[in-house]
Amino acid sequence: MLKIIFASFAGFIVGVTVSVFAADASDVQTFFASNKVGNSPDFAFVKDGVAGPDHLITIHGYGNDGAVCRTLVEEYNSDESSSVIPGEYKCVQLNE
Repeated sequence: MLKIIFASFAGFIVGVTVSVFAADASDVQTFFASNKVGNSPDFAFVKDGVAGPDHLITIHGYGNDGAVCRTLVEEYNSDESSSVIPGEYKCVQLNE
């Protein structure tokens, strides 16, 4: 009986954990399109590379998410040695 309870609990935890993770960047963008975290608009830190745009991180919960994102963009775009793969970084606003 204990094994059945443990297996059920483990299955529940795995199911919950899997449902929390996004399958790809479009899932993240869909979520943030209708959910703002904090008082300022949320931003995606995106790299335009050889294979096209790549959503690297989402910036949310700061007093000014846009300013935080722009600071990262300036830092990464000012020094090409900060990235192994060539490309330009940019901020994309995810919501209002």
